[in-house]
Amino acid sequence: MKFDQRPWVSLDLKPQGPFEKDDSGWVYTFAYDLSNVGRSPAFNVVFSSMMIPMAPPFDAPPPSSGYSYPDPSAAVRRAIKDTCQQNEALRARGVGDILFPNSQQNLHWKAHSQVSTKGYLPALAVVACVSYQFSGDPAVHETVRVFDLERRDYGQTIHVDDFGILPQDLVFFPYLIDGFSAN
Repeated sequence: MKFDQRPWVSLDLKPQGPFEKDDSGWVYTFAYDLSNVGRSPAFNVVFSSMMIPMAPPFDAPPPSSGYSYPDPSAAVRRAIKDTCQQNEALRARGVGDILFPNSQQNLHWKAHSQVSTKGYLPALAVVACVSYQFSGDPAVHETVRVFDLERRDYGQTIHVDDFGILPQDLVFFPYLIDGFSAN
């Protein structure tokens, strides 16, 4: 009974851009929607995100014939854990909203990356986590989404020294491995 009466918060991300550099590193702006599709209010709702490189940067542009890079799954799982832990730290400081059943929040967020090296990245992963609780239940529930951010043209890399990357030059799509979870 508790399972079907609890809140269920869905999370959707929509790209907006731009991909730009500020004082804290590289940032990418996206819109996000939180929806409570459950039957009870979600309490202590906290959202956070981060952006990580999918691989170490190349020193020079890779050959046009293509390239490969190490499997990023471990780094993505670590980023998911770190992002959701940020929510716990915020909740401990009293940060959090209430999201009632059948209600939605539509907001914007800047995902930050600490990429400070020079070079060429194959892609970035945008990791987002929303954490929330159910009244009378100490358990913390999480919904996680991971999206790839990469150049639209096949085989092209993101030059981290290039300040002229336009939003239309990038694609934003769900990461297939560990790219969605909800509990």
